[in-house]
Amino acid sequence: MTYSLFQEITDFDHLCQGDILQAGADENEKFGILITADCDLAQDKTHGELNMLEMVTAESFFRDIWPAREHKHLADEILKNSLAKIKEHKSIKSAGNLNLNEETLCDWIRSDGHEKVCEDLGKSRQTNQLLPFLKSLEKVLCNPTPSKNQIFDLWNELNKSDGYKKDRINRAIDPSKGQADVFFLPYLPQHAEIGYVTLLRRIRQVDESNVFRNRQEKLRSSSEPGYFRIARLTDNLRFSLVQKMSVLFSRIGHEIDFETELREASNITINTMIAEGRVS
Repeated sequence: MTYSLFQEITDFDHLCQGDILQAGADENEKFGILITADCDLAQDKTHGELNMLEMVTAESFFRDIWPAREHKHLADEILKNSLAKIKEHKSIKSAGNLNLNEETLCDWIRSDGHEKVCEDLGKSRQTNQLLPFLKSLEKVLCNPTPSKNQIFDLWNELNKSDGYKKDRINRAIDPSKGQADVFFLPYLPQHAEIGYVTLLRRIRQVDESNVFRNRQEKLRSSSEPGYFRIARLTDNLRFSLVQKMSVLFSRIGHEIDFETELREASNITINTMIAEGRVS
């Protein structure tokens, strides 16, 4: 059984939801997916404007977009680990300063730096174990917009395994990992790059007169900038794309207190089951 990502279309087929659009050429290529409803296109109800989702190459995504996303995850992870370890430090315990929280720890690091914090804690084995965490915490606090290479540097400083790194990269684009706001395509016709990421939050309006059915129509037009169609998703994929958008924008959030109690109750249930399992 064979499958295809794209439908067979001719240069003269009308524009349709799920059409992949391209603008520019060479290194300046830009892409999008048309999401205007087919009925609006067929019945001329677009009022001269089409809606599209921005699409970028995987290389561009991981260079320009992913680092800030991973930075937030990494900052939260480092902060939680640092806070847990520092609360167990003998100098903190002996001082009775157990009110230290994420906010006050960040303020402490920002004002004094990780070396001074470690100096205040005193030389000990515990302090040496804390040093890499606090050093990395200072880095993420001082650089909220890191590059891809800086993310890898932080991973290496924290001795993250290759398995951890692969999992974090995979989570950024793999729909089965729960990434809610991207839609990944492995390739596009007549393009050599591997991987394209559609950004579901980046909805663009495009003047309908600047969108063309094929490259030749675009070249014959004086419209600049403009988009031309290069492919059309299969119905299965475009329906999946629209469904994912619908879920993204129709989610119902809960109050923070409820979510906190939910996590606590879940942890209690998990720990109880593990304890019962050990007894049996």
